Amino acid sequence: MSLNNIKNQGGPISQQGISKPQKSIKRVADIILNKDHPAYKNSNSIGTIFFEDEKTGETSPNTTNLPTAKPINLNNYTLPLIGELVQIIQATSGDYYPDLGGKSTYTSNYYTSTINVHNNAGSNALPLNTYSKKKRKTSESEPNFTFQKEFKSSSREIARKQLNSYLRNLGYTSGTNDSNAPKYKLLQASNGDYIFRLDDSKENRAKLGKYYTQNPTQKNLNPTEGGTIIQGKNGQRINFMTTGPIGTNPVSNNVTDDPNDGNPTIGNKAMVLSLGDGSQENITKDAASIYIVEDNNINIDVSSNNVDSLKSSYSPREEPLEIIEKIPVSIIPDQSPSPTLQVESFNFANTSSIEVTETLESPEPEEDDPFSDPVFDALDASVSENILTFEEFNNDISEGEYIVPEMEFSTDGLFLNFENFESTNTFEDADWNNLPESKVIYTNQNASFGSGNFILAQLVRSDTAKREGIVNMPGVDHDDGNLFTAKSVMNALNNLVINCLDPIKTQFPAMRVSSGLRTGALNAVIKGASATSEHRLGRAADIQVPGTKTYEVFNWIINNNIPFNQLVWEYPENGGRSWVHISYKTGTLKNNRTICTGNNKLKPALEEKYPGDVKFTRLNNGNYKIGSRNETYARYIKILNVPDHETLI
Repeated sequence: MSLNNIKNQGGPISQQGISKPQKSIKRVADIILNKDHPAYKNSNSIGTIFFEDEKTGETSPNTTNLPTAKPINLNNYTLPLIGELVQIIQATSGDYYPDLGGKSTYTSNYYTSTINVHNNAGSNALPLNTYSKKKRKTSESEPNFTFQKEFKSSSREIARKQLNSYLRNLGYTSGTNDSNAPKYKLLQASNGDYIFRLDDSKENRAKLGKYYTQNPTQKNLNPTEGGTIIQGKNGQRINFMTTGPIGTNPVSNNVTDDPNDGNPTIGNKAMVLSLGDGSQENITKDAASIYIVEDNNINIDVSSNNVDSLKSSYSPREEPLEIIEKIPVSIIPDQSPSPTLQVESFNFANTSSIEVTETLESPEPEEDDPFSDPVFDALDASVSENILTFEEFNNDISEGEYIVPEMEFSTDGLFLNFENFESTNTFEDADWNNLPESKVIYTNQNASFGSGNFILAQLVRSDTAKREGIVNMPGVDHDDGNLFTAKSVMNALNNLVINCLDPIKTQFPAMRVSSGLRTGALNAVIKGASATSEHRLGRAADIQVPGTKTYEVFNWIINNNIPFNQLVWEYPENGGRSWVHISYKTGTLKNNRTICTGNNKLKPALEEKYPGDVKFTRLNNGNYKIGSRNETYARYIKILNVPDHETLI
């Protein structure tokens, strides 16, 4: 059929609008799946189909001349196969705005999911079959469509013409030259007739695409009451179900009416993701499956219920932290030499008295090592013996720049005198992404991060730095390693802003950063600050929200899944001068939640309120381990939300 005879001419993919109404049910003739398709223009072309009218049986030698349609929804859809039927609807076009060359009256074609003509999740293809319409009921209503076996004539050209006509009527527009058409072999009978016989090999069955083949053994999943099923075309299934009477579905086993006997009851929720062929999931026979269930029993065929056959032994599971806490018994060998009998000659003739003075040396009192830890002691010993080497930079929780009452952000907190860095180049391009890998100091304090809520000046300001004459800018510590270069620090600050500070700022517009980047020189003059603080790398910030208690900020971060490496509730007893420390790094996050306080009443109150979940570090004598600011840390707390400290003391 020539293009002139097509009843519902459309346009190329990029045409603006459609001028003629279209009939609703269409047959898929071709689909753009990747950039190799001859009609591919850009990524928006993916999923576009070329369709023919199902009633008129129209076709074209070139499928790209056929009308087109886009998926009606990209959130949850299945791409149709060639030959399947879809419904075409017309709706508002993307070429809507006059200023961009569009028009509000323009419409575009959109296609729905495949019409379920065969009630089959695998394929619902309905190829054209006008060749046999006049002879018998067409096979269009038959789920198991088969190609005509052979075409025979005394003339080879007539037989070939019959075959080509048949294939074109099926939608293979180029006949035997169509790469998707079934293959026929040319034979000659003993009477001289020429026969084009169907090659009935597996590779030559009805083609629904360039490589897709239907699984003949696949069955549809049986639905259950109130269930929802999502099925792929080749046995990929997701089944949302509930427990029913015994045998209703794969999770309905040992069902009883007693909700307290430990067995499943009707109505328990379940979701099963599986790869299989059967009408019901089978955890043993399916290729793979995931069962998410609520108090259900799953029947699994075990290879053996005799644990001895596995040559294994069973040990109860222990919590890793409890294992670490167990200090192994150390057997200390006696280093003193074995006693020997000492015989000394004595002159009894000497009767003068001998004065014997006994000197007892008092052993030095053992001091509790405030930094002693059996795990870390063992690691230190392994390092000293060259058994282990540390290559990763170790970052402790920072104490933060202690906030004093007079700290009112009254200055810009910047000291930018670079006289001591004459041998180091500076870089001030507004686009910090252009920073070289070489050792430079970045000086553009107006460079922005994330969505633009923060500039560099806000993340490097420090009243202490300004008072002490310390340059606190990215790249100052470049000699300390690759993690301290200006580019690395700027990337770390940007990641911190995007993942942590931006979302917190959106919730708490008054939020401010009291301490962000801290170079080595600044870190050294801050009382209690760790030399390996994440502040030095640009990975951490201390934040406050004036008018909002820090416990509320801490809990909001937890409850809204803000990612973090370390989150510290710092000095809640200081009220408006307390702060929250948050850090972020690329890669695996520790998600470590910590409380830091110097209030000796709050420490036992928190431990009493959350026994086992909040533990402040203690010395061997039971006293709290005190830092330089009289503070103690409760590291790795297990509670999600901390309380208002005023309710406890």
